[in-house]
Amino acid sequence: MIEAPTVLPAPTIVDPGSSHPSRRQFLTALPLPAMAARSRAAKPNILVILTDQQNSSMLSCAGNRWLKTPHMDSLARSGVRFERAYATNPVCSPSRVGLMTGRMPSAVGMECNEDGFKAVPEEVLQSAMGRTLRGAGYQTVYGGKVHLPGPKPVKDTLAAYGFEHLSSDERQ
Repeated sequence: MIEAPTVLPAPTIVDPGSSHPSRRQFLTALPLPAMAARSRAAKPNILVILTDQQNSSMLSCAGNRWLKTPHMDSLARSGVRFERAYATNPVCSPSRVGLMTGRMPSAVGMECNEDGFKAVPEEVLQSAMGRTLRGAGYQTVYGGKVHLPGPKPVKDTLAAYGFEHLSSDERQ
């Protein structure tokens, strides 16, 4: 049985040209079944932040002298920061579908934002990020804009992807 570390290592910058794992290798190596067997207190928190039109140099911790991002810098110091992660699609909804399902958006019929009205097949949703994490015993919360295809209202869309809770978005 693979044990998850109880203490995360110092911040890691993952670069494809280095000896660090790729995003796929990192996600595949997560010992989710083993983590589910451990107590809730021993599990590391997993926080995924997705921003639009932001590259890796747009943080003060990345050396950008024009931007001040103290909260993001704090998260970067205690977690993993990818400098060369690539989106599956340059457009919002298809990119989010790629991240949430682990599939290329074109494989599920999502190539532009207008395709967000199409249904994602249930067999694809079975391995969606929220469902995978819930299966490992995590509580799943989604915050911010959704922009994912699925049943309406938004709460039902997020449930289809495996998220138990939706934080309010004051912008809507």
